[in-house]
Amino acid sequence: MLNMNNALSTFLRTGQNLPKPSSSRWVVGNEAGDLDSLACAIGYAYFSHLLHPQEPRWTPVIQTLRQDLALRPENLYVLHKCHIQSEDLFCLNDVPKLNSQSVVTLVDHNKATNVFADAKVERIIDHHMDEGVHNEATERIMMRPDQAGSCSSILTTHFASKLSKDCVVPTALADLLLSALLIDTDNFSETVGRAKEVDQAARAFLAPRSNYVSSEAQSKYYQEISQAQRDISNLSIAHKLKRDYKQFELPGQNNTTWRIGASSTVEPIKVLAEHGTILLQELAAFANERQLDVLVILAAFRDEQQNNHREVLIYSSNPDTQFASTLANTHDYQVDLVPLHQPGLDNVCKEQLCKAYTQRDPNVTRKQFAPALRQVCAQLSKSRL
Repeated sequence: MLNMNNALSTFLRTGQNLPKPSSSRWVVGNEAGDLDSLACAIGYAYFSHLLHPQEPRWTPVIQTLRQDLALRPENLYVLHKCHIQSEDLFCLNDVPKLNSQSVVTLVDHNKATNVFADAKVERIIDHHMDEGVHNEATERIMMRPDQAGSCSSILTTHFASKLSKDCVVPTALADLLLSALLIDTDNFSETVGRAKEVDQAARAFLAPRSNYVSSEAQSKYYQEISQAQRDISNLSIAHKLKRDYKQFELPGQNNTTWRIGASSTVEPIKVLAEHGTILLQELAAFANERQLDVLVILAAFRDEQQNNHREVLIYSSNPDTQFASTLANTHDYQVDLVPLHQPGLDNVCKEQLCKAYTQRDPNVTRKQFAPALRQVCAQLSKSRL
């Protein structure tokens, strides 16, 4: 019998050696390549194989370029703890060109992007705002952001209800899914309030099967992952913008379409602002490369007293855009912005727009912020730029 301590890594390593024709089956997380997306992709592939061992395997993909895996040290830390080698993962640049004969399951997002855009989306498991696409999918298991703190919870409870009682879940898989759950709920913090009923149910299933059965062990594991996640001091500005990035194409007035980039970081805006003109040059290069109308940087961090804070930096190559002021005047979707003075930027930003704000509610995540971006775009025409 396969040693269950190695079952997950063996499954992934074996999958690397299977043929990958254009008609094969893929399961992929969102383009930010975060821990939740990584865990869900692997979890879906393994659980599906447990339930249907005779069917062709799903190949889990982390939607990150292989050379960019190091931009997320928390992912590498958790993979190491779960005895998974990074070379056993399929990354974005390992996926061949897909077409309508290729079958894809989306986890932790609900709109196919990149090389998956032309594939047939068969299933969706997600907890983001519904983009209203892929309605032909045979299964759409979706919750709103206020209904589930983690997509790993939705995936875990979905499969837990289907597994037989004698089915053995590898400890490494339980650890992997639990790690995403702990990070996404801030270790089930009542103050933050992200943990919902489905998250509690997932923890009840995963914890006894993991290396972190007690709440004390989970807290220690959470602190280790959080410390790894915050360790970005060695990254360049460009890498900080790239490490947790999502892009949206949102409808505007007069049949225009806005291209909005959203980068998340784990340090205060002032750390970036200290670079002054160098930061502006990096923001311009990043936005130009992706042909963005607006780049939004969402900063989430803790102070020395471990209090949560959130800040927002809005950049556009045109200083006359109304995007920042319109967003600042928006109070829907928990948006509550207060101007944040940044001398390092305010004194050098002349021919571009670069405005910083404090978000009064420190617990609002990017997935909760996204609908506000859509609402702002709907009020403006790009002709006003």
